[in-house]
Amino acid sequence: MHIVVVGAGVIGVTTAYCLLARGHDVTLVDAADRVASGASSVNAGLLCPADSTVWATPQAPGMLLRALRDRETGFIRIKPAAFPELIPWGVRFLSQCSPRRMRRNMRFAYALSDYSRRELTRLGGEVPLDFGRNEDGLFVLYPSESALEQGWRDRAALAEVGVEYRRVGRDGLATVPGFTRAAAADVAGAIYASNSGYGDCQAFTRALTARILNLGVELRLSCPVRRVHVRKGQAGGVDTASGRITADTVLLAAGSMSATLAATARVRVPVVPAKGYGVTVPILDDEAIPMVGCIDERHHVAVTRMGPHVRMSSHAEFTGQNHDWAPENFAAIHGFADAMFGPEALDWPKANYGAGLRPLTPDGRPLIGPTALPGLWLNTGHGHLGWTQACGSASLIADLLDKRPTAIDARPYLPRRRHDACGSLSVSNPEEGAGWHVSS
Repeated sequence: MHIVVVGAGVIGVTTAYCLLARGHDVTLVDAADRVASGASSVNAGLLCPADSTVWATPQAPGMLLRALRDRETGFIRIKPAAFPELIPWGVRFLSQCSPRRMRRNMRFAYALSDYSRRELTRLGGEVPLDFGRNEDGLFVLYPSESALEQGWRDRAALAEVGVEYRRVGRDGLATVPGFTRAAAADVAGAIYASNSGYGDCQAFTRALTARILNLGVELRLSCPVRRVHVRKGQAGGVDTASGRITADTVLLAAGSMSATLAATARVRVPVVPAKGYGVTVPILDDEAIPMVGCIDERHHVAVTRMGPHVRMSSHAEFTGQNHDWAPENFAAIHGFADAMFGPEALDWPKANYGAGLRPLTPDGRPLIGPTALPGLWLNTGHGHLGWTQACGSASLIADLLDKRPTAIDARPYLPRRRHDACGSLSVSNPEEGAGWHVSS
């Protein structure tokens, strides 16, 4: 089967690898001139099954209301340009904000994240790749005891399915290298999870691209896709700025642009872009930077080490399909870093800044599988968990395309998953139904 995969970020490249390994002919297309040039280049690099949280929580409506009133939330910002697509999406998002649906969505998110962790390890056995993988866990930092208690309650749904968390007080945090200054400042304590870590997503994606080029993928960069070509009631390829590419199957793995492209074939995809800002800074004081990845809940900044650099990312800005950034967008990250590590710990004049669009679904679960249009498939909507869930999503969609049994229940992630009147998914728990597959 000839499959055209649109999107050469971590989702598209891992998908192309899995399809090539199954014997399919794959054409990989992207508008950028290099692979992993979008969100895959600016994420924090966290590989964090233990942080498989969703954005639709009981606290989310209040945060959105404050953002709509132009009150600074430190995390969520909404611009008028995003309103046309955000309003219908937001209605579905709000329907998912009850405690029950939050817990259910988190369990489904974790099932895919944990499967992806295992698939990344398996892939590493097949194709040795150097991307600085670290598996020393994850710290989530909280500014107060009440915030720590809320974070502990929010993760109860994941603890129920076996994720192990440990509370760490301020004194205990002060003994962890790299966290001494934070413990002495505005951090009351942390939650630590061992089954997480980090790695350089961009380095991984580009190394895997070199592998798929050897396997025979046709890679077309600087090739913007204009529309999905529909022929005789099914997807038959894509029309690009350079002409038409015909295919048996079109697979959209282009992040939030997947929704825009699907719309050209009259397929609605409930995904909106949330812009995040990322900065990579050379380290001057090695002892000031923790070796373990962390997330600061007050400033919503995620932090990892990448060799001699530290990567930090933050914010969720709804601005539509807009990749622009300005120096002031990084003020919160800069202030956090000075407080966390000290003003002399990083070489800010040599910092590398960027912005990327996270593709968000209302329920926080990605869309993996066939759409209502024959021949059109999706692998998108992973939000902040794209790097964490990439390898599992690629294996899952390859199994679905080949009509093979899947290692985990695929139904929670299908684009056409059924919802009841209240908007909750009508499927079994993620532990049930393993081996479910698409019938012909």
